[in-house]
Amino acid sequence: MKNFLLLLTLFVFGSLSAQIAVFHPIQIPGDQVETFEKIQTEYVQKIAQDAVDKGNLGAWALLKAFNATEDDYNYLWVHLYQDVDQVVDKFSWWANSEEVLGIKPDILYGDVGGKADRRYFYKMEMAIPNSEQGEWVILNFGNPDNVSQFLEDSEKIVMPHFEKMLNKSGLLGWGVATKITPQGKNSQGGDYATAMTYDVYDNLKNVMLHMAGSAAIEGLPIEKISPANFSIRGIFSIVTGTE
Repeated sequence: MKNFLLLLTLFVFGSLSAQIAVFHPIQIPGDQVETFEKIQTEYVQKIAQDAVDKGNLGAWALLKAFNATEDDYNYLWVHLYQDVDQVVDKFSWWANSEEVLGIKPDILYGDVGGKADRRYFYKMEMAIPNSEQGEWVILNFGNPDNVSQFLEDSEKIVMPHFEKMLNKSGLLGWGVATKITPQGKNSQGGDYATAMTYDVYDNLKNVMLHMAGSAAIEGLPIEKISPANFSIRGIFSIVTGTE
């Protein structure tokens, strides 16, 4: 199931600014990828869907990094929560495997050994809802010189441009978020990203064109936008997600 449309509509219920998106990277060894994806698509998706149906989770998806090496985090879980209260109160929904599937968590998750990174929490700020189902996502993480100015420019310049380009060159949706935690310096001495934008596309060709400065980004007056200083721009395919 690849219904990422709800997740990256960002987000049809409640106030957009109240939404919390949690990104959780994990590194899965090459010889365990098939088993990992099977567990996620056949079992974890059902647990996540149960949490969504019960109002304990907004949406969930698993993304797979494109062009990853053995040393990279090659998968990314994306969790959407309605607000901070839901994050705090319903955060461990994935532990309900026995209730939903009759399988204890240590059994369900015990067959795959992966290296998980920390979780990254973002507050959603603005979005262009997806016009239709997307298959690919570009995630851009950076440190704008001035976050407030970057958000203002995103709303006044970037959003109108992308709204005009929607469904042209394969762009299906777009959005911006700001970091909640972690903040400050990371273990390598650099700064954690303070902002994130995403672009949803229909196919890999148009993703590549976008990354090369074409597709929907063509004609965008970059010089008028407060610098975002993107340090990571990742391409991901959508493996599975909730409805």
